[in-house]
Amino acid sequence: MYGFPENSCSEVYCSHVLEHVALKDMERTLSGLHRVLAPGGKLYISVPDMDALCRLFLDPGPLPLDKTVGKTVIMRMMFGGQLDSFDYHYIGLNFGLLEAFLHDANFREIERVDSFGCFKDTSGLKFGDVPVTLNVIAVKAQ
Repeated sequence: MYGFPENSCSEVYCSHVLEHVALKDMERTLSGLHRVLAPGGKLYISVPDMDALCRLFLDPGPLPLDKTVGKTVIMRMMFGGQLDSFDYHYIGLNFGLLEAFLHDANFREIERVDSFGCFKDTSGLKFGDVPVTLNVIAVKAQ
């Protein structure tokens, strides 16, 4: 978040970004997001929901695709599509892990939501009828 002045944003939206950040860089990344948010500012985060994806991988139930193809699609949602050198996921997150990272970066009022209701993007992604994205709103303390 270099180049943005401190306390300059009322909202920041990160849809399927943080899974591309290495674990060793997560604290610095979230601290940078915290720095640019104004007090009371909101951070909107969508990431692949590892809890949902692990359940689907182990017991996919009736798959919308052939079983092998379906498990491959689920695996790619976990680890990235791997179509180029940037399309890899370095970390898997569930609500508990993401909440802890956000709390450590001094975010408060950390809440899981079904949808942000902004526009149609991967924050509403489903596999069959199962939501596979974790959506979280966190607030920078006043």
